[in-house]
Amino acid sequence: MYSKNNNKRRNTGSSRISTLIFIVVIVLYIVYDCIPTYLDGYVHNKEVAASVNLNNDNSDIDEKYNIASINYDYISCNNSNEDNVDVLEEDDNNEETAESSELQEISVDEYEEEKQDDISKVTSIKELQEKVQASVLAEGKTSIDIPVKGLTEKEIKDINYGMDTTYAKSKTYTLRFDDNDDIDRVTLNMEVTDSYYVYRNKIYGEPIPEEKTRSIELLYVLNDFIEKNIADNMTDYEKELAIHDYLVESVTYGNKETYNEDEHSVYGALINHTAVCEGYAKAFKLISDCCGIVCIYVEGDEACNHAWDMVCIDDEWYHIDVTWDDPVGEDDDYISHAYFNVNDDFISQEEHTWDSSCYPVCTNMAMNYYVMNGKLFDYDGFYDYLSSNAYDGNYIDVAMEDYSDRYDIEYMVESVGYNGSWWYSWEFDKDSSGYQVMEICFE
Repeated sequence: MYSKNNNKRRNTGSSRISTLIFIVVIVLYIVYDCIPTYLDGYVHNKEVAASVNLNNDNSDIDEKYNIASINYDYISCNNSNEDNVDVLEEDDNNEETAESSELQEISVDEYEEEKQDDISKVTSIKELQEKVQASVLAEGKTSIDIPVKGLTEKEIKDINYGMDTTYAKSKTYTLRFDDNDDIDRVTLNMEVTDSYYVYRNKIYGEPIPEEKTRSIELLYVLNDFIEKNIADNMTDYEKELAIHDYLVESVTYGNKETYNEDEHSVYGALINHTAVCEGYAKAFKLISDCCGIVCIYVEGDEACNHAWDMVCIDDEWYHIDVTWDDPVGEDDDYISHAYFNVNDDFISQEEHTWDSSCYPVCTNMAMNYYVMNGKLFDYDGFYDYLSSNAYDGNYIDVAMEDYSDRYDIEYMVESVGYNGSWWYSWEFDKDSSGYQVMEICFE
């Protein structure tokens, strides 16, 4: 019995050895077959990521998101999944290479998408303002989430300054930060104005909600103006002039000392017919946009505390200030064009200051009102014009490019033979280096 037990023990030992050999074979198979495949895929994927880094120079993003070691580890592990093994068993003719290449291509796409998110990050407050305005007007969004890089919270907080707020302004914002405590994304919640719904209706045919009664009122007035004053064959200059003159005639300057929200709005200008500079300028902006004129609402700097517009006519930018062309006082029944399509140099002499980095440069005077209408004179030209236009009931609005004390207006009027009642005024200081606007009314 002892001998049998020894034989039994020897048999059991032999069985265990066989089992151990079987396990070793399995382990060796895994070591020499599966693991090299995994490692080869992992290393190759890291090389692909490095290649993209060189092309896009975004190594800081790789470090931040650890793309090569996190995203590609996951994809590389899939190289040894059961589906891939089945493919390898079915065909030995480079199927492994094809399957691995396909997976690598997918990983590159995902990597590029991650990269694109960073490449598309907004890096300046001006670019952020442009994206916000495009999202609001073209896409109708009022909550806008944008990836950013290098912006400060103060810049984001002050985003409304230098941005056209005719249609919307930032009400609240939410910031998200990266691992370095830098702002990574910003979500802006926009508050839209009455004009927003009018714009969306005129440009995109979007119905105005029934409850937006103020917007519906504005649309009615706008459509009425366009029907009566704008024709398809008009040039942008002619449309601009019609809009300018309409606002000067129909709007009265409000009380700047007492704040009235409507007077700062398009509604105040077009419905209540009373506005301050902000209301004039935004009303001009809305009508211009709806008439196909490229227009920008301009907000002066802190020293200026004023608002006006810029227009692009025949690929050139000009300033236009409807407010300052609207006379205030006893003689307010005429229309001035002193600030109609002027350049930077001209308007900056007249207490207009602004952040030039936020707006286009205006260097041209070709579409200036007095140039376009043949009313910019030297001394002799003005005298000849006066001779033909000094008669009862006539009002003349002209500009002199060489104005000086030589222009003795009283003497000139008498010398052309006019003996009736008349008055005159000039727009600018005598030492202005621009032209001098002269308004004469023959009663």
